[in-house]
Amino acid sequence: MCGIAGLYDLRGRPISMPLLQSMTDLQQARGPDDEGVWAEGLVGFGHRRLSIIDLSRAGHQPMQLDDGRLVISFNGEVYNYVELRRELESAGHHFRSGTDTEVILKAYDHWGAACVDRFRGMWAFAIWDRERREVFCSRDPFGIKPFFYSTLGGTLAFASDIRALLLTHPEAREPDWAFLLRQMTARRYEREAETSFAHIRALPPAHNLIAGRNGIRIERYWQFSVDEARSAYDMRSPDATFRELLLDSIRLHFRSDVPVGVCLSGGLDSSSIVALASTELGTTLDTFSIVYPGTRFSEDEYVHEVNQRFGCRPHLSTPPGDADFLETLDAMVAAHGEPDQGIGVYSQWKVMELAAPHVTVLLDGQGGDELLAGYPFFYPTFLGMLLRRGRLLRALGEYKAYRPYARDDLGRMALKSGFPFVDDLLRGVRGNVSFDHDLAAVNPEIRAAGAAAAPPRFVPTSGDALSRHLQSTISSKLLQSLLYFEDRNSMAFSIEARVPFLDRRLVEFCLALPAEEHLRDGHTKSLLRRSLAADLPERIVRRRDKKGFPTPFSEWLRGGLMRGVRQILLDPRTIGRGVLDPQRVAERLDRHENGAADHAVEIFNWLVLETWFRRLHDQAPRPIATHRNRPLAAAHMTA
Repeated sequence: MCGIAGLYDLRGRPISMPLLQSMTDLQQARGPDDEGVWAEGLVGFGHRRLSIIDLSRAGHQPMQLDDGRLVISFNGEVYNYVELRRELESAGHHFRSGTDTEVILKAYDHWGAACVDRFRGMWAFAIWDRERREVFCSRDPFGIKPFFYSTLGGTLAFASDIRALLLTHPEAREPDWAFLLRQMTARRYEREAETSFAHIRALPPAHNLIAGRNGIRIERYWQFSVDEARSAYDMRSPDATFRELLLDSIRLHFRSDVPVGVCLSGGLDSSSIVALASTELGTTLDTFSIVYPGTRFSEDEYVHEVNQRFGCRPHLSTPPGDADFLETLDAMVAAHGEPDQGIGVYSQWKVMELAAPHVTVLLDGQGGDELLAGYPFFYPTFLGMLLRRGRLLRALGEYKAYRPYARDDLGRMALKSGFPFVDDLLRGVRGNVSFDHDLAAVNPEIRAAGAAAAPPRFVPTSGDALSRHLQSTISSKLLQSLLYFEDRNSMAFSIEARVPFLDRRLVEFCLALPAEEHLRDGHTKSLLRRSLAADLPERIVRRRDKKGFPTPFSEWLRGGLMRGVRQILLDPRTIGRGVLDPQRVAERLDRHENGAADHAVEIFNWLVLETWFRRLHDQAPRPIATHRNRPLAAAHMTA
């Protein structure tokens, strides 16, 4: 887990070494253990290292092949590097380090661009190929690791931290209003290539970017195929196969030369990681949890039960909430670089803060809900699929079983899913009511820009309706934002966050299963519940509530927090931007504080947007300080 930076001049001009150094220095929290800068005329790479595998100087980056033909700057982990190394050694390759970075470099040398199909892990890397005179960049299949880039001024600039690209060109800070305002609506979790900045883009998951004499091309290297998955995995015993694949992924994710812990919420996903790691790997785990005892948000009873059952070393904390919320929000927005946080990100930030003094690697259950249909919005898709197939009795039985746990009008949503043309007709009559309502306090001219249609997104074509819904949620919707939060929050504390549910083999298997394996008898995540029923406490297996990262922000707003919120949102500096209508803002603040309505989400969105303007738009970004800073073994190489 590190920070990468790079410049490649598309017109063949020498790159700016001071700029490359500044881009690298800005990412010190991502890599406090080592740093390096390499350049060769029109191309240069920077790197900040958080040492995880082979802690010696042999892991220094940017790393070169012995003959200098290839140079790499890499962020992430390739967990099956041990197996790949053996294969490469049998083919005649020799290694001088124990790192996965060198394995990637030799794999590219041996297999070319096809090497990424062999990797199991999370990655964003760039390789300078001197013979081809091109830069080969790649991002992992699910977008766990970030890769931002721009081409302003005729130079390809890329980095792990979007803030580093703001240093490259004056136009880089120009907002993308269509994207920014979508983050304040029900469409907030739509994210693929666009960002909050009009001239900065993200390399989509499962894509390579190649820059050379003929410009830039972006290519998809992996796309799910249900037929290929069903021929590759044992589909006859889904429960046993799932458990075997999850356990194998957890084993790989525990490969580390530094301490490893687990983020434990008390839900199914994180509890499953604790259960399998404790029993099958024989590991005594450090677990880290944020709890709010005595409130409807707390999951402390489940956390305690899991910790006791598996003999873990628990670390729990209850954040001070309104006492430090605004200060924490300011730090989060500065670290994230974009204003698309959700309220629960505060609690996740506090988990990382809690874990930082104890571990360098933290496993997390992120991805389990998106992979195993754990969210309520998957059930209408399932019911709609049953209706389209004419399975009316089965649909009615599932409707009755799940209805007590549904959050919305389950019947209407199921009909919409099964027969979308009906909803399309209604939308033409009523307009985009939700979008307009969410942005009622926004300047109408800016709101018009925000109402622009979202750019084309990846549309899955393989699998049943539920599988396609899962795929889109993973590739371009909710999961992309959650992984964004995961990476920024963990890196702010120099922690490597790992997500074993997003192992490619496990994902392929789960997406190829029939919908009934995931949703059954009114239960979400049926496959996980069945597969680990003997491993988990019964109360965890039977849990039907879903909390995510619950944070009592709404309650805090009715206490001491509101005063600070008013000072920010009704400040002349905020009003002077012309983005928000101060009268509407004041009205909603009053209604929330006196209990007449709950505007917590809307208020949070306003706070994040204004904080982003102050920290990223109005001033140059600064390095994020980290308590993990250690003396650097720096090296600067110029070829």
